[in-house]
Amino acid sequence: MRLIYRVCISTILVAAIAAKAKAEPVTGKFEGTGRACYGTLTIQAKTISWLTPFSQCKSMSYALVSQDKQNEQDRITYRLTSRSENCRFAVLSLTHSGPAENTGWEVTGYGSEQSYLGDKSSGYTARNEDMMSCYLVRNPGK
Repeated sequence: MRLIYRVCISTILVAAIAAKAKAEPVTGKFEGTGRACYGTLTIQAKTISWLTPFSQCKSMSYALVSQDKQNEQDRITYRLTSRSENCRFAVLSLTHSGPAENTGWEVTGYGSEQSYLGDKSSGYTARNEDMMSCYLVRNPGK
């Protein structure tokens, strides 16, 4: 009986640790290509920055809005809690699809939370004027 109790407790602890690990937001350095998307997205434990030719979101704090999986695609959405004057976005949504760890990334910036919610309610098919999406490659060394 005692063995069953220990196995149950161990299973609960492992599940709790796994749930906490999954709740951690993605961090790393990502590089964009192309005219509008050339630049970097850098996500750290407490700050995020997305620097492109058209928007300069420099090292801002964020709140994790959601982290989920839908149709074989992971999506992590961040609300910027502070913004600089040259930053066009209020919400950034990072997606990853495919088996490769460093490719298959895309970031979408939304000018307002309402724009993000509208896109979410459409199944992420809306294309609003205040949105910008960029394909990214994760820099494995960062």
